[in-house]
Amino acid sequence: MSYTALGFSVLTVFCWAVGAIFDKLAVRHLPPAATFYSRFYLLFILLLPLLVLQWDPTRRAFLMADRNAVFFVLGSVAFTVSGLFFYFHALSGLDASQAIPLCASYPLLTFFLSLFFLGESFTWSKLMGTLMVVGGIFCLTR
Repeated sequence: MSYTALGFSVLTVFCWAVGAIFDKLAVRHLPPAATFYSRFYLLFILLLPLLVLQWDPTRRAFLMADRNAVFFVLGSVAFTVSGLFFYFHALSGLDASQAIPLCASYPLLTFFLSLFFLGESFTWSKLMGTLMVVGGIFCLTR
């Protein structure tokens, strides 16, 4: 693993952890659906200048990509947005220290799906690492 990828991973964890605290604070003041939709409204407003600037390179990349790229991006958006919607509902009904680890236990499913659908290699260290992460999540939610 490169140090750059490791650094980005650490930054991702930090941002998602702090973001989850703000998510929990938001669902204390708004219904889960309003939190979900307001996040997208704000995201659209904040990203609009970047969306305009990146329109042409993104359009060109899509035109040059094979036909499956559109379906893969659509699937990514559909499942990610659905997961976020369900996450806000879970977060509104549980403590943050319970909902977030439970919702973050997806690495186990991803591990098996990546073996079967992406053809990634199985190693015992990958399985043990994934099981330790999920085991830790299980311990935190009890």
